[in-house]
Amino acid sequence: MFPEKLISQEEFFAKFPNSRENFEKSGLEWNMLEDIYTDYFPRVPYLTDVAKEMMNHILENDIVHTAKFRVKDPEHLVEKIIRKKVKDPHVVINVGNYTSQITDLIGVRILHLFKKDWKPLFDHIKGNFDCNNPVIANVRDGDSQDLLDEYKNNDVTIKKHDKGYRSIHYDVKIENEGVPYIAEFQARTINEEAWSEVDHTIRYPYHQDDPELKAYSMILNRISGLADEMGTFASGLKDVIDKRQESINDEKQKLESLIGELDKVLAESEGDFVRTSIVAEVLGKIRSTQEVITELEAYDRDAELAEYIVSGAKKANTIVPKFISVVFGSGNLSDRVYEKIHEIMRNQ
Repeated sequence: MFPEKLISQEEFFAKFPNSRENFEKSGLEWNMLEDIYTDYFPRVPYLTDVAKEMMNHILENDIVHTAKFRVKDPEHLVEKIIRKKVKDPHVVINVGNYTSQITDLIGVRILHLFKKDWKPLFDHIKGNFDCNNPVIANVRDGDSQDLLDEYKNNDVTIKKHDKGYRSIHYDVKIENEGVPYIAEFQARTINEEAWSEVDHTIRYPYHQDDPELKAYSMILNRISGLADEMGTFASGLKDVIDKRQESINDEKQKLESLIGELDKVLAESEGDFVRTSIVAEVLGKIRSTQEVITELEAYDRDAELAEYIVSGAKKANTIVPKFISVVFGSGNLSDRVYEKIHEIMRNQ
């Protein structure tokens, strides 16, 4: 819980590192920050209710794995205003407009399993909320060109993040009693969230520029990206397998129906030439159906996995053995997969 009035300057500067220096740079008046704090404090319960509603609405979408929310507390609001003013000296923030100038008074974080899920989630948010600003996709070096093209085709602003941060941000406009607010959705995969949490715990706030910790964090970042690609591949492979099995089952049903039809014709034919011709026709259909089933059941999973490994190494800008070592470890692939990999590479 926070007090109804802002703590003293000295208490505030002791609580938030670098805040004294930033406050002096900002040119802001302390009494103005006190007024914003006092105005914002009674709004927090309302914003909390709104945040819960937003989160619960998002959780109705089956694509969403997990969602959580937070409402910016009054002290962190003051600290954010000071930093924002230092970053952009021309911005005007006061007690009359801070609710629309600070765009993350409400934050809802959305986690989904697969990278491909971004698009259905994008459609859901755009279709159900008033997006105030362009949607921003934070990307890193190594993200696939296909994904970047998808973002561009949907008018998503691409922002390359030099620290490896990946997330899609949506600013959503809400209003209460004539007062405008901006809430923020952040959507990312579980793997991206895991990396972000580890990176934040290790490096924030005092080790962000440590070169060794940064290097290790970027290695972990690339591994999380590979994990997303593996998840996407596995999901796509499952879809292919399910569709093939569905096709196999359909063909087998056709075969059973044809065999039943054949039995019926044979029982009734008794040497009838016309009926014998019908039998021959049905037999032809049976053979055709059996060929389809044989082709479907001959699906080569090893070849499919080999294709993924070769293309994955290319996307990751590394050699195939290193890609295999990082993603699969040693001894986890069959000899036939390696044979297919060599075959693909020979033909390139």
